[in-house]
Amino acid sequence: MRLKLAFAALMLPGTAHAADWREAETAHFRIFSAGDEKGLLKFAERLEQFHTLLRMATGANEADRRIVKVRVVLVSSIGDVARLYGNPDANVAGFYGPREDGAIAVVPRNTGDGEFSGQLVLFHEYAHHYMLQYTPAAYPAWYVEGFAEITSTASFERKGAITYGKAASHRSYELDAVRYPTAKMIDGSYIKDGREGSGWSYGDAWLVTHYLTFGDTRRGQLRTYLNLINSGVPMNLAARTFGDLNALQREVSVYLAGRSFPFRAVPLPEYASGEIKLRAVPQDEAATIEAQIEMGRRLRLPNKADEEAEPDGDTKKKSDKPKKDFETRLAEAKIKRDEWLTELDTLAARQPSSVHGWRLVADARCEAEQHQACLTAAERALTIAPEDPRAQVRKAEAMLALAKDLPEAQRKARITEARTLAARVMNANPDDPVSRLIFYRSYAAEGRLASPVGIMALREAVRLVPQIDGPRLALAREMIGVGDTLEAIKLLRPLAYDPHGRGAAAEARGLLAKLFDMLPTMAANPTDPGEN
Repeated sequence: MRLKLAFAALMLPGTAHAADWREAETAHFRIFSAGDEKGLLKFAERLEQFHTLLRMATGANEADRRIVKVRVVLVSSIGDVARLYGNPDANVAGFYGPREDGAIAVVPRNTGDGEFSGQLVLFHEYAHHYMLQYTPAAYPAWYVEGFAEITSTASFERKGAITYGKAASHRSYELDAVRYPTAKMIDGSYIKDGREGSGWSYGDAWLVTHYLTFGDTRRGQLRTYLNLINSGVPMNLAARTFGDLNALQREVSVYLAGRSFPFRAVPLPEYASGEIKLRAVPQDEAATIEAQIEMGRRLRLPNKADEEAEPDGDTKKKSDKPKKDFETRLAEAKIKRDEWLTELDTLAARQPSSVHGWRLVADARCEAEQHQACLTAAERALTIAPEDPRAQVRKAEAMLALAKDLPEAQRKARITEARTLAARVMNANPDDPVSRLIFYRSYAAEGRLASPVGIMALREAVRLVPQIDGPRLALAREMIGVGDTLEAIKLLRPLAYDPHGRGAAAEARGLLAKLFDMLPTMAANPTDPGEN
């Protein structure tokens, strides 16, 4: 789950608009808070220390790796988290969402001592983020969640060290229930159980991963197992690494019964926190923070295909009220969306000389596919800040969309103009993924295949934001088109195993099946990662 422990109310005068927001920027994060400066600096320091823990735990090589820094917004309470999540009654301690312009997370400043703290949620989700950013590979879904659960309980009892591997007490209710068979997790047969192959619980995932990571009797076996899977060996064959799986299952049960789970206090290098830059966020910029958080939710419309794919017995509470037909719900959602967009227009108009408000409107209108309004807002922003990269990108995006209705000669000229604008931003901002995606998509808008330069732009975007499914799938298809089957497989396999991938994961598995048919030497690796 993109933790359903855990992702966005428009900030208008009278709410957080009046607060004094600050930003702490580190090597890997941009953290916003209206709380005290000391607390913000401490939080930033710990986030960077957690990043260092993940680097040491995975052995990832981060040298010369360009990234898009994760935006983290600290709000005052869990109530604010729930409000921004879109459900004031939701029991959420924080949430995270990957986006084309970089991931954003929301957690409360006061994490307290509760089992589901905001820090725990953020650490869990950042572990997923880190895995795709620095160590992308084909991991069994239970290991993806198990690794995130192990790291999520990291704590800071001693200066200069971080405690790693503490018991996941927040999962005790799952471990005290009927457990899922360890053998079925290891050999991949879990994939055929439950929705998206998730018959196991997060507690099961934590327990098995913890035992294989911290236990003394099977050192090295987990690494060998994962290496085999990533070399093309199906999970059921890679499982032979552990010998008798029934014996392993008994060992894990004994491990749980003992309730004595080892953990480590890992010394941190002096540079773990790195430089932290602090700045006061101007009020016109601060006024857009909450709207940026909730944009995806506010603009999302019902999707009939997704609803039809929902299985019976969904965990959501059943309502006694008759469900409205899809068209009625879609019409109501569009009204709410457009009301919110109008509020953004009002916010920008209140401070007409601020680039932040018009940039926000351009982002929202383009995402809502209201491209003429997007173009108008982007041009307003550019009259204030002519070199603003986001406004230029949104202008290019809107121009591409609007070009389709022009006569042929004008259409090509407009697309060329938009592509040139995206390229200007791309070349001036090496860490901007959106300009690269717009540049790549300009070729499809023109009705032709992307040039090598366009494919390179897409590749760079995927490197910057590998957490986004669409660009990864697009790049895999491009690699298939140029005959680079091995690169396509490398791109698809992490997505095929993604426990949250759903439709994208299914598409990745379908593409992999076709690719394996083309490669006799890899025919042993099927569509379904767990099949015989």
